[in-house]
Amino acid sequence: MRLPIPRIVKTRKHMKHRIPGLLLAGLMMCSMINAVTAAAEMPATESSASVSTAYAINIQYPSEEGGIIAKVYEVKTEGEIGLLPREDMTYQGRVYQYQDISVEGIPFHDEKPCTEVVTGTSSTKDADTILATLEPQREVTTEDGYTGMLTPDKDSLKTEANGYGSSTKTKSVTRTYTGLADQDLIYIPKSVTEDGAVYTLINGGVTWSTSSNSNPYDPDLAPRYNATAVYSRNYTTSYATGYDYEIQYTGTLVKDGIQGYRCTVIFAPAAEEDHWYDVFVGEEASPIAIVLAIILGLLLIAGIVLAIYYLVKRNKDDEQVETTEEYYPDDSV
Repeated sequence: MRLPIPRIVKTRKHMKHRIPGLLLAGLMMCSMINAVTAAAEMPATESSASVSTAYAINIQYPSEEGGIIAKVYEVKTEGEIGLLPREDMTYQGRVYQYQDISVEGIPFHDEKPCTEVVTGTSSTKDADTILATLEPQREVTTEDGYTGMLTPDKDSLKTEANGYGSSTKTKSVTRTYTGLADQDLIYIPKSVTEDGAVYTLINGGVTWSTSSNSNPYDPDLAPRYNATAVYSRNYTTSYATGYDYEIQYTGTLVKDGIQGYRCTVIFAPAAEEDHWYDVFVGEEASPIAIVLAIILGLLLIAGIVLAIYYLVKRNKDDEQVETTEEYYPDDSV
């Protein structure tokens, strides 16, 4: 009976299939670090509950040297000022944040003619007398906010009698009669007519006088008399007991106020956070730091390559797997 003879054979296990796995793990670690860093540096979005329908009528952008962004709005009420947008904005890759707001009232001025009618009563219709009793000026304020002073217009004055009365009056006329032969009333008419009205001789209304050409001793120059007679008549007249008047006060009313608000919303550049790598990149990068970073990077890469090389080489030399083989010796031996 032939018994198998065990034999130990040493074989080497190669590390070639482990290198891609190590590289993949390194890449995954770098990706995770970058993702965490990006998430930490990502600015939080700020939700705004403000709602505004206003549109900027003018926008001032910063120059190449820098500056601010100013947006100009025009609104009608004070309540709309608080609804103007103040969210962060980006211009040419830079973030601008709300800084301040200035509010200026938009004034307006308006004028319009005004006429007011004033009525009253007077005992006379004389214009100057009535005007003397009136106010020289009247201050007027309308419901829609117009104000001004009105003055009376003399040419617009109108009067009308509001009542009448009556009275009896006497009117007299005088007549002269000359060359009368005697002082006798038979020579004097009892009534006369003037302007269609009849006047009656009043009692005792005759005055006598002697002519200067008379001579008592000469019959041809007998005395002659002159008579002055007064006649009268009564008549009734009516008159206005009072007057109603109407006059216009005229002038110009004005209104000044605020018809809206001009708002200027100012945005300033946001303060950028400092990072450890700012000395290597960006506007504030230092040339010396960049050179040192390159040198350190090359040294780090060389060190990693050498470390991988020696690690692989050592594993090739040291790792062995022992296996046992059974064989049967040849009977002929």
